[in-house]
Amino acid sequence: MVSHLTTSLVLAIAGVGASAFAGTVTVEQHAGRSVRVFVPTAPATPTPLVVMLHGCTQSADGFADATRMDALAEQNGFVVAYPEQSSDTIPTKCFQWYEPAHQARDAGEPKQLADATDAIARAHGVDLERVYVAGISAGAAMSVILGATYPDRFTAIGVIAGVEYKGASSAADGFAVTQSGGPDPDQQGTVAYTQMGARARAVPTFVLHGTADGVLAKIKRRRACSERRAAGRAGRRRCQRAERSALRRPRLARVRGRILVTVSCSS
Repeated sequence: MVSHLTTSLVLAIAGVGASAFAGTVTVEQHAGRSVRVFVPTAPATPTPLVVMLHGCTQSADGFADATRMDALAEQNGFVVAYPEQSSDTIPTKCFQWYEPAHQARDAGEPKQLADATDAIARAHGVDLERVYVAGISAGAAMSVILGATYPDRFTAIGVIAGVEYKGASSAADGFAVTQSGGPDPDQQGTVAYTQMGARARAVPTFVLHGTADGVLAKIKRRRACSERRAAGRAGRRRCQRAERSALRRPRLARVRGRILVTVSCSS
């Protein structure tokens, strides 16, 4: 399923495989937030769950439409959940990855998202060993945090235009980080691994960043992958990079049976 997740993310961003789909869409309330949930017509056995975290100013519906992930879920039999950040919480609707209050286990947004994910998984008969999270921009930064704080809940993570773990400690710091880069990624990898505690393991990670991205500096792609490599060293993981100039023909790298790949792409 990790390979399916990686391929699905690439195809969704590229706008491939977005044929008409059936399935069921509901809006559910979990852990104090609204979550758009798509359940395919014929769920796979066992059934995976992919949690999709939107970027700033986006909505769950808008993110679902933009990524077309529901169509891929219908084709592959997995459930998709889109937690929504309310404008009542923060006007920009950004997940607050840059605030220390939302960077640790059992606190803030990571706890809310992990609890919501558990509730959705149990409500829809999902295999708890096949739960994945991916996001874009602020959602990608939060997926990195979830990979570090809840490696026992999320099997793998997807990072599309994101940053390294604890890459900022305030909103102003977060803005600066997106433009010029953040802390040393090797150091942050160690911080991420330490945060895992007794649950520490190498978390398979997919990192994608557009070379024409005008919001997040390209250095963040290198730093995000470097941080993930550093976090995985204690788990004896090696990361390979697949450099591509466009998404039309993505190449996926397998390391010891796991998808571990960095794709550089033009928008």
